[in-house]
Amino acid sequence: MATIGQRLKAIREEQGASLRRLAETLREDHTVLQRIENGLRYPPKKRLKKYARYLGLTEQQLSTLISVEKAGLNAEELIPGIEEPNLSFKQIKRRAETVLDRHIKVTGRVIQFPLAVKEIASSVFELESDYLDFKVESVRGNRGEELYACLYPNGSYFKRRDGLILINKGTIRGKAISESEQRVSHAHELGHMALHCDRTRKTQLSFRFSSGPSFCSSMHFAVERAVGSRRESQATKFAAAILIPEFELKKVMQHSRSFIAAYFGVSPEFLEYRLDLDER
Repeated sequence: MATIGQRLKAIREEQGASLRRLAETLREDHTVLQRIENGLRYPPKKRLKKYARYLGLTEQQLSTLISVEKAGLNAEELIPGIEEPNLSFKQIKRRAETVLDRHIKVTGRVIQFPLAVKEIASSVFELESDYLDFKVESVRGNRGEELYACLYPNGSYFKRRDGLILINKGTIRGKAISESEQRVSHAHELGHMALHCDRTRKTQLSFRFSSGPSFCSSMHFAVERAVGSRRESQATKFAAAILIPEFELKKVMQHSRSFIAAYFGVSPEFLEYRLDLDER
């Protein structure tokens, strides 16, 4: 899904509007809106001002964003002033549930916990997952930072391989990365794939001439809550939603916090983060 289509759909759903209702607002055919949301076309020039206002952009920003997307470039890197659209935790939970449902349909297996993120990455997104010591393999972010994990969708390569999630099984700043941190980081990258990449063609919204990963998890989720970008925050919320889905959480809420954290294979701190999201 292209950035414009994703933003349009996110705002529409946040407002609880149907395609037909939005079509009336924009004086547009609802089939045109559907194609825009699916990344199959762009807002028409004659209505650019209306679309820009609805998307929370200036007309010039939207025009530039259309040009950048048509060229297959990274909108976030080239137009950093354009933020990711708002997504409520309710919307993110729905995306996570859709991914789990798809996994069940593809594999014919019930979901087990702690969640096998590697299997879901493979069955739903056709992504390989490798656990590596990033220091040994010299894996770093595009700015040279240490990473917990990173994503190489199609067109972004690691040793001539793409469609790949790498998870660091080594250390960060001299501290060994725990199994629960690896699981959260793995699910975080899956969140980028589910929320920020075209889920049909797996074409990354990235700067295609870069040899580095398209998305990186370079900091602990608690830090992301404080200073991370909206895109990083969304990916971490997706990790919380898919690792600890609501339907399963309800089954074990009568148990102690330590039992629940162990059941889902996450740290007590991450469990509290997940519970706090539902209370906001």
